[in-house]
Amino acid sequence: MKNTQNAVSFYRELYHSYKEQSNGHFQNEYAAVREEAMRKLSDTGFPTKKDEDWRFTDLQELLTQRFELATVPVLSTEQLKRLQSLLPDTQESIRLVFVNGYLNPELSTISDLPDGLQLEIKEHDLSDLQAQTE
Repeated sequence: MKNTQNAVSFYRELYHSYKEQSNGHFQNEYAAVREEAMRKLSDTGFPTKKDEDWRFTDLQELLTQRFELATVPVLSTEQLKRLQSLLPDTQESIRLVFVNGYLNPELSTISDLPDGLQLEIKEHDLSDLQAQTE
């Protein structure tokens, strides 16, 4: 029980920290979904074995982990060279390389997209999330 309460507090603090650091990017069409999810977590906490649907699932190991928000990595020249050496030779292909969840334009090949092909980078696509949370 204590791990569950600690985890809720930890993620509530992490959520508010992320919200403060987002420089206004947090307030988008998904803000209400995030707020509702955090409210539900604060109200009900994480499920326990006492919850019928979770009776065979032990979350204690997960609840003791301290995850962090991913940040845009700043790669050194050496790191860029090392990553480049691991990539396949795709000179005539489109290549998207993500490092820590962020598109890395230096390692990606997106300059010569074919006619009619557009690359649009979105923060998240949560368009159907609202229906899943109800």
